[in-house]
Amino acid sequence: AASFEASGSQPPRRRDAAAPPGFLPGPAVPKRDRRFTRLLFTMRKASTGTQDRRSV
Repeated sequence: AASFEASGSQPPRRRDAAAPPGFLPGPAVPKRDRRFTRLLFTMRKASTGTQDRRSV
């Protein structure tokens, strides 16, 4: 979550707070959120130089 907050694109959302009890955030998320999660993973796997340049 640190890399997400460092990106500064959007305030971190508490998805588990809005989800009903017993809800597992995973394949049940909308397609748009799934694509956004994949983008986050791609950014996280990017080189550290790119992350440092974004966080500054």
